[in-house]
Amino acid sequence: MKLNLRGNLIGCNLSFVKLISEIIGTNKVLTSLNLSHNLISDLGLIKDSLLRNNSIKKINLGFNSLGELSSNLFFIGDIISKNKILKRINLCNNELVKNKIEGLKIAICGDILHSRV
Repeated sequence: MKLNLRGNLIGCNLSFVKLISEIIGTNKVLTSLNLSHNLISDLGLIKDSLLRNNSIKKINLGFNSLGELSSNLFFIGDIISKNKILKRINLCNNELVKNKIEGLKIAICGDILHSRV
């Protein structure tokens, strides 16, 4: 099942973010989630639900404001390294700068290497 919430300005409404987070965390049939164009600047509010979900294979987070908080890259690294079902994550047009991307690579690779030891 696909859920397309593109362009709903979710990032501007905390109660809607909490509701979406609850739905994501408990849904067992959701395979594709589009949260693009939503002014999301803090993934901390939905990170845990994305880690709990064992069915989402694709997430579109493009055209948000994820570059504003460096913690978002660690959240993304956590999601990528711990969610074994996830196959594709779109982060385009989030003002992610090169030095922050290096931090994301370290977060992902460090966790993968650590889990294999």
